[in-house]
Amino acid sequence: MPGSRTRRNPWLCLTAAHVVPAPIAVRPPPAGAFYQAETYHQDFLVRPPDSPYIVINEIPKVRVLQTLFPTLYHATPVTVLPLN
Repeated sequence: MPGSRTRRNPWLCLTAAHVVPAPIAVRPPPAGAFYQAETYHQDFLVRPPDSPYIVINEIPKVRVLQTLFPTLYHATPVTVLPLN
């Protein structure tokens, strides 16, 4: 379908309509140094699973993923640190 790519992408749409004088381009800056999170941040979903934040914000997302991708879902999570 001609133009479908333009309709799905607002930046291409603006460029095609000549709203801006040149194509819109975004160049992200180079990534800086990577710092690993502190240990207490690692595997937060499985360490305090009854935390209000986890119960309210994360468990519903996991359930949606389980429903949408049942063949890819694994009940045992992959963790950064060993679970004791």
